Amino acid sequence: KKLAVINYLAVVRKMRATIEHFYPNLAATAYNSKRTTILRWARNRNKLEAPAAAGKGEHKKVRNRGVATILSAENEAEIAQWVDELRGDGIPVSTQMLTDKALDVAEEAEVKDFKASDKWVAGFKRRHLFNPHASKPA
Repeated sequence: KKLAVINYLAVVRKMRATIEHFYPNLAATAYNSKRTTILRWARNRNKLEAPAAAGKGEHKKVRNRGVATILSAENEAEIAQWVDELRGDGIPVSTQMLTDKALDVAEEAEVKDFKASDKWVAGFKRRHLFNPHASKPA
């Protein structure tokens, strides 16, 4: 879609017409933000065209297969169980505790280059539907 937007802009040469064509319900307050985004896409056209030419144009993020460093569902289940046990004992689990446990599990599972980043922690909390600071009532 990004390429379609910048190609349309190249033809009509009017930003307002391009935005109205692709984003007809865009709030007036979001116009400048969308304009800036489209200009950035146009500046980075070659970065958009390369994945599209390789058949990866629909991917949100482009990275080589096998590059992601994630924990398996079993590893995450182990961490979630650990959190539940601590919470069951009335011990709140801090983000740092969760990060340290995830790094330990990754090391045991020989998952190389796993970082337990803030994004991973946020995703883990969302996937397992809990607030790690909350303790379960006795």
